[in-house]
Amino acid sequence: MEKINLFLFIVFINISVDAQVGINQDSPTSTLDIVVNPNNEYALKVYNSKKDLVFNINRDGNIGFDVENSNVLLGLNPDDGAIGIGNSYLTASEAGSGAIKYSKTDQLLYYSDGLTWSSISSKVLPLYTVANIENSTVVFPTDIKTQVTGFVVQYENNNAFVDGVFIAPRDGSYIFSYNLGFNLTSVLAGSYIEMELSILPSSNDTGVPRMLSLKSRKTYYVTANNMEPFAAITTTATLKASDKVIPYVYHNLGSTISLNPSACSISIVEN
Repeated sequence: MEKINLFLFIVFINISVDAQVGINQDSPTSTLDIVVNPNNEYALKVYNSKKDLVFNINRDGNIGFDVENSNVLLGLNPDDGAIGIGNSYLTASEAGSGAIKYSKTDQLLYYSDGLTWSSISSKVLPLYTVANIENSTVVFPTDIKTQVTGFVVQYENNNAFVDGVFIAPRDGSYIFSYNLGFNLTSVLAGSYIEMELSILPSSNDTGVPRMLSLKSRKTYYVTANNMEPFAAITTTATLKASDKVIPYVYHNLGSTISLNPSACSISIVEN
């Protein structure tokens, strides 16, 4: 008797899984086939535990979330109707024209025209960073390229600058202005001091890191015993997201030099 009951139970489950249900439809062609009664305003209505209408499909096929009888294909509550959009790894052609996605990497929305993904960035605030040096202990020996550190951020609307190293949060053009003053020292005739911004891309097309450099040089043509060297550069660089910009100073003045914090400042602004 137990075997018979088990057999009947299994048969019942198979029938339930394979069944097709029709509502106002005598010959359903899918698991659930609904034909809207022309006298009814809605095809489907869903309420929460408080009996508030939270989801509905009207007889025109328009979907409403927390809004009744939407006049468009997708209607949302105008007071609380945010949509969460995720990323997509489809190409623009695979996604199709009109598709949108959100990139967590550069924090931008993108839309597809069927050929390429383009960012929707017209209202994105430009990034900026202003910093100075307050108590730097970094020294710069002669004939050695030394990384500049010890920066203290004064103003910024991003978290892209950490102790002198700027990491581009998104693709774009950036204006860099570095001004570094040094304490009194002697300089040799024909010597120079050079400010360098080294750009380290996250990778190139083959995935192999490469280095680019932007430089500015100040030359001293005569020997002097009481000179305050100065290194400065103002330049524009086009960066990809995650590219790093690292400041260096090189000189061959003849002796070790140190920064004068009161004469140091930098600014970085998205163009």
